[in-house]
Amino acid sequence: LVNARDAMPSGGQLSVSTRVEHLQFRRQLTTDLVGPGSYCVVAVADTGIGIPAEHIGRIFTPYFTTKGPEFGTGLGLASVYGLVGECGGAIDVHSAVGEGCRMEVYLPHFQRSGGPVTGPVLLESGGTETILVVEDHEVLRAVTVRMLEQQGYTVFHAANGQEAIYVLEARAGQIQAIISDVVMPVMDGYDLASEVQRRWPYIPVMFVSAYSERAFPNQEGRIAQGAVFVAKPCSPPVVLEALRRTLSLPRQGRSDPSVVRGA
Repeated sequence: LVNARDAMPSGGQLSVSTRVEHLQFRRQLTTDLVGPGSYCVVAVADTGIGIPAEHIGRIFTPYFTTKGPEFGTGLGLASVYGLVGECGGAIDVHSAVGEGCRMEVYLPHFQRSGGPVTGPVLLESGGTETILVVEDHEVLRAVTVRMLEQQGYTVFHAANGQEAIYVLEARAGQIQAIISDVVMPVMDGYDLASEVQRRWPYIPVMFVSAYSERAFPNQEGRIAQGAVFVAKPCSPPVVLEALRRTLSLPRQGRSDPSVVRGA
């Protein structure tokens, strides 16, 4: 809807519609291949400037945008792509320059079973380890630090990846894990994880982000294999359980922090 508004600076028509569509065969949509079945389709159409054909294949790529910096970071559609994909859906795009744009979100049609809804099984949530929290949002950072300290953890914190590097250079021997946002100024979470993997491979990094993991493709090699990713908003029990899983990951390189502390 925001993109449709920006595509019609002089006004135009915007429509939102829904339908149920039954596919008998597999169909290739713009983002993914969907299989046979019943889908709820949400369509958003505008009469704006349209999208050039050479850009349609890139619009869901993180940070790709043809707008100026005052319009944001170019993560809006990347976030949509990730959320839809996590639901088992896909997106179809129909557009041409001067002919507006129509985006259709296909979501699997779900029938209620009437059975009980069960939540995740939570592991032991507290601990005595030392954690580094990296989050550019001051309030979220303070809340996370307080939550961890209440569970027995010792916590250091930083507002971005570069600040985190400074903390690690001074205290890497004390830190057992890092909880990091992904999208941050100066240095993002994936660049931080890549640097941590290079310099301190025994410290695992756990990601907590408002953007889906699917919104950041092709990150293999920049982060440790099996890294834990939690989507915001998330409850404290989910964060704490994910942290315990992160702390239980196999360590790489020098696993004894005392080696580093004594160096």
